Amino acid sequence: MLHAYAYGPDDEQKIITVSWWVSRVACDAWRASWEETRRRAAIAPYVLSEQEALYRGRELIVPEQP
Repeated sequence: MLHAYAYGPDDEQKIITVSWWVSRVACDAWRASWEETRRRAAIAPYVLSEQEALYRGRELIVPEQP
């Protein structure tokens, strides 16, 4: 994993996480790992629903302001 972020409102009732990976293979390996299985089991009582998606993207360059 290169980066991970969690976003949500102040009441923390919904959380959106975004992560960047070296490759899809690396992400899949993490998802199949014991550590991830254990993490998911620990948070399961607090998760009402979950959605997952894979997106391809690119970095956008913000132009310098004059």
